[in-house]
Amino acid sequence: MKETGDEFLGYLQAEDYESAFEMLHPELKSEEGDWRSFAGWLQDSLFSVDSWTTSSRSIEDDHGELEGVITDLDGDKWDYYLGLIQEGGEWRIYEYSFDPR
Repeated sequence: MKETGDEFLGYLQAEDYESAFEMLHPELKSEEGDWRSFAGWLQDSLFSVDSWTTSSRSIEDDHGELEGVITDLDGDKWDYYLGLIQEGGEWRIYEYSFDPR
């Protein structure tokens, strides 16, 4: 599960929003629209990822949560949360948040 979170954040760091979008659960994808809408929202309201650390992870049945801190290219810190669900052996992101400290 942590590998999925790291892969997702790595795509955000590389500004590969299309690949990050593909990691979302189908229901979240439909809420977001398409990958271009997802990318636009991230580019307009967030930051450029420099690095991240995961401070908390939990798994219960087929649900997991990851929490940690992202450092952006300006050195600012952001708390992150990823909610994941496992379906067909794959972890998908069904919820996320990024909050400035």
